[in-house]
Amino acid sequence: MDSMPTTTHMPDDTNEVITHELIYLETQVIGACLLNNGHIAQAHLEPQHFTQAQCSLAWSAILSLFHEGKVADLVAVTAAAPHLEVAMLAEAQRNSIQPNSEQIKGWGDAMRQQHYVRQTRQQVQRLAVQAGSMKSAEALQDAIQDLAMNSLQQDKSAERPTMEDHFKGIVDHLDDLMNGNAHPIGLSCGVTDFDKLTDGLHPTELIIVAGRPGMGKSAFASQISQLAALDGKRSAFFTLEMSAEEVSKRQLVNQARVHNNVLKYPADHTHELNLLGPAINALKGMDQVVIDDVFDIEDVIQECYRLHAQRPLDLVVVDYLQLLGSRDPKIASQSKHHEVAYYSRALKRLAMTLRIPVVALSQLNRGVEQRPDKRPLMSDLKESGNIEQDANKIIMLYRDEVYDEHSEARGMCELILRKKRDGELGTVLASCLMQHYLFADLDHQAMQQYYASGSSAKAGNYGSTVGGSGAVYSADAADGVL
Repeated sequence: MDSMPTTTHMPDDTNEVITHELIYLETQVIGACLLNNGHIAQAHLEPQHFTQAQCSLAWSAILSLFHEGKVADLVAVTAAAPHLEVAMLAEAQRNSIQPNSEQIKGWGDAMRQQHYVRQTRQQVQRLAVQAGSMKSAEALQDAIQDLAMNSLQQDKSAERPTMEDHFKGIVDHLDDLMNGNAHPIGLSCGVTDFDKLTDGLHPTELIIVAGRPGMGKSAFASQISQLAALDGKRSAFFTLEMSAEEVSKRQLVNQARVHNNVLKYPADHTHELNLLGPAINALKGMDQVVIDDVFDIEDVIQECYRLHAQRPLDLVVVDYLQLLGSRDPKIASQSKHHEVAYYSRALKRLAMTLRIPVVALSQLNRGVEQRPDKRPLMSDLKESGNIEQDANKIIMLYRDEVYDEHSEARGMCELILRKKRDGELGTVLASCLMQHYLFADLDHQAMQQYYASGSSAKAGNYGSTVGGSGAVYSADAADGVL
């Protein structure tokens, strides 16, 4: 192999320079598979993944023989492809280091990755040429978004896991859970019993957080993003009704556990100012991006792909669905019902594609105000469209003090799980201190006083069994769509 040139060029017109290492890798794969046909399936490669014409031709012949159930050795491959250089095949076989299964899989992964890099680079070059003839910034943005999506999704079929892979993953995860190397609860909302009820937020899930105005939806969602980022995760928070500065102020108040008036009237709260420094130090290192200048669903998706390409995202939060718009006149001209359904489906696809949880906030219809029991139902979702079908989990917030200033439940919020695809529903009573924008575990004494007062009777059949820190598990699961 020492006689090979240090670099060569692709056989097409892209003038891509191919390194000596990649040439060596390709010939090693060819040689290893000629000696051991069992490596052919493990490599997960197609002819287009090879940069050298002779290697691509050889691999095509090897695959054909393999799929026909025939031995793919030096003699058979040479006979199947008369234009192959026998000397190249013989040298590849002679110089093979005879790798193990893990090595051949790693080589295949590396070659596919290089193939994707070359494809993406070529697409970027073509886009740069086409950009000169595009008549609007929107057309260019759409083309960039399509390029980002294609680069993430291209050639997935060559990497799809088998059923054996799926079940091996399940068994490995069970072992990790049993050995304490994994935790069943995903990203936290900050309320222990509600995390147990929901199992936390997991990849590919669309989680809807809904409530009437003033219930604390934005504070709840901001806390989820904040906790994830403090735990070392990368979060993108799209705020369509507050500035990024306002979100940052709320998270500072939440972290410092100070009254929100401290940032408005610092001279009146000098005794609390010393709490801000440690909170800022904790928050300033968060890998959280707050976006307040994106309002169309297409731009939200594009920005998520852009951020994910920089460093993989772990969470996306959108506040909130009904404020989203679309650059597509066909979508924008539809009824709000169909429009919101389109946004919901787009966010679900985003969660599935990036393999992350996506949290979307939603308003509720005013009809809930007309009922004696104002606890929201799924049917109260505003312009609900397909939200109920798209969502993996639907969380609804209810604070009795919003309707009754003398309520026994002041400083408390019912976190109602109305839908969960793979588990039971229920309600958890949490501490809700809006002056701190904080949702937390409810003090045990406060919880006992709440139930002793009879306030829980208002919840009807939503609460019968009380958990350790205030969980109330629903006896009526009829409203949960699986």
